[in-house]
Amino acid sequence: MTETSVSVSSMTEWIYFVILPLVVGVISASTVILAKVPDAKGIVNKILPFKAMIGVAALAVGIINLLDVMGSHMFNSAILPFTLVLILLVLSGFMLGMPQIAKWVPGDAAPEEKALELSQKLVKFDVPMGLGLIGCAVWCALRLMSM
Repeated sequence: MTETSVSVSSMTEWIYFVILPLVVGVISASTVILAKVPDAKGIVNKILPFKAMIGVAALAVGIINLLDVMGSHMFNSAILPFTLVLILLVLSGFMLGMPQIAKWVPGDAAPEEKALELSQKLVKFDVPMGLGLIGCAVWCALRLMSM
């Protein structure tokens, strides 16, 4: 492998397993973060307008990479934090991106409404998943630095 391919690969891992999960986690847990750290309001308010698109991206990245990992590696303890991040990305991405996905789905409004109802029912898990995502992203960052 050349030096360039290693750096691109590691940058992709940092984006998928640290940066994106941190952003999604901050959006998901924004109510708790703003209650504890009022100074973070400026940063959180800058990313909230992109919440639905970030959710769709997290859902897509999570599904694609989770399918990639679901082979023999899924229960390998060495990649446990990465698998947890992907699972939480899929769940949080679904909840954050559902309004945008519902707009994109053509046809009858009944499935749209059911999907939006489901995402509204799951909203109570938004903050715990966001905090879990932040924790797992930090865990992944520590693992990536030690590799």
